[in-house]
Amino acid sequence: MDAYKTELHFHTAEVSPCGRFPASWGIRLYKKLGYHTVVITDHFSKRYFEKLGSLSWEQKVDCFLKGYRNARREGDKRGVRVILGMEYDLPDTRDDILVYGFDEAFLYANENLFLLEADALRRKAEENHLLLIQAHPFRKNITRVHDELVEGLEVFNGNPRHDSNNPKALAYASERHWIAVSGSDFHRREDAGTGGVYLPSIPKDSLELAELLRSVLTPERIEKPGVHKPTFMENLLHKFK
Repeated sequence: MDAYKTELHFHTAEVSPCGRFPASWGIRLYKKLGYHTVVITDHFSKRYFEKLGSLSWEQKVDCFLKGYRNARREGDKRGVRVILGMEYDLPDTRDDILVYGFDEAFLYANENLFLLEADALRRKAEENHLLLIQAHPFRKNITRVHDELVEGLEVFNGNPRHDSNNPKALAYASERHWIAVSGSDFHRREDAGTGGVYLPSIPKDSLELAELLRSVLTPERIEKPGVHKPTFMENLLHKFK
């Protein structure tokens, strides 16, 4: 059976404050690594949208989609399928929910979507058949696992700058027979290709991706722990400790 390499957790410098790699550069890198599909999951947060000030909701969504659109244009050139997703930051927490199964029209039609607390987000997901997967659920500063909200967990997070306690996430998802996925949590070059999943087909869009993950449930995962490469400032701070 064919298996298609898919990245489920990818941030762009255009949108995510923590992103350090422009979208188009990231797609070129993932093409070299043999990925067929990349899902753009920029942070969808209260802080991000409030920083955009008095712009209309349509203009704010345009800003949020900039990284995805840049990635998609590059993907079209390189033969990489680029799909829209998000990492929803639950307000006033560090609890992050990967969201799949929506399109651009959904974002434009749901003004101030970033303000939804967990219960409201759950209702919105049920109404629109969104797939919610909690990212790195056992990382430090995460308040809890949102059992009532999500259908699965990111059981492997490849970000080398965080201890995501991946084995605990895998055990938790396995006990509940939940969807279990892997993602690189790409922000910098060193993160590329540390995670992802193999899917039996290349989804045409985010809606098809959500249904594919629901049907596969526990796709074969890519798990390659990354190695943190200290920045110049980190090295400097360490030198003067």
